[in-house]
Amino acid sequence: MAPFMHEGTLLFDRMLIQALGDFGSIHSPAKCAARIGQAFSDTRTAVAIDLNSYYEVGDVKRGDRVFSDGVGTMSRSLMEKVWEHLPKKTLVKPTCLQIRFQGRRPN
Repeated sequence: MAPFMHEGTLLFDRMLIQALGDFGSIHSPAKCAARIGQAFSDTRTAVAIDLNSYYEVGDVKRGDRVFSDGVGTMSRSLMEKVWEHLPKKTLVKPTCLQIRFQGRRPN
């Protein structure tokens, strides 16, 4: 990322990465880079979700290892809501999506 001015302050990549949160608990360089990269990637479609209509399922843990690749499930009704927001030129309705929900991982 090239430095840029925002509200009178010159912003650098390190400043933005620090503002994203603490990545100290992620020991895999690839996973850490993937988490940081999500903040700099393009989002083409957004769908509002009622925050009272979901529940979380915890990661699989074995000893001190956490096995999470970001995979989850959603209801058919939510999937249909997502389909409504996709460009109409999409002929095949996708059933596998990359999503961002609430912008951060829970502690």
